Amino acid sequence: LFGSVGDDDPGTLTRRELDRAGVDCDPVLVVADRSTSVKYLIVDATGEVMVLSAAGANEAYAAADFPASRFDALDHLHLTGQDPTVATDLARTAADHGVAVSFDPGRRIGDRGYASAFEHVDVLLVNRREAATLEESGFDPAAPDAPALVVKLGSEGAAVRRSDADRIFAP
Repeated sequence: LFGSVGDDDPGTLTRRELDRAGVDCDPVLVVADRSTSVKYLIVDATGEVMVLSAAGANEAYAAADFPASRFDALDHLHLTGQDPTVATDLARTAADHGVAVSFDPGRRIGDRGYASAFEHVDVLLVNRREAATLEESGFDPAAPDAPALVVKLGSEGAAVRRSDADRIFAP
């Protein structure tokens, strides 16, 4: 696991629990005097998710914090909604190393300017609202160089669209 946490109790607890589950947390950056990001997920009866969060130490992680030697040992890199420059740098470097990249940019997709990261992504995961934001921005999932687009549909499953295929639904 690569990312950052604060030097507080939630950061310590998170790393401890992940370690107990067998997750290698050695690469996690511990940021002094910053609180760990905490997110609350609210799921309604239809499976729609609302996220309440505070960024905390999350934005402290930089592409330079990711050891370049680690790319050679990876099969896949999954990114979440970090800083667009960090996402782009990590996605580009992973692609240059032949590592598949998936990206779930999250609810701030319309505010963060992730287009340059998308150029190096194999699979882009969004929910319905985020898909609408992508469509409004001019993103074309049918373009030959577009990543496969997975639209999460809550309790209905997901829809996948690749540039070379029709839409596929998975319940």
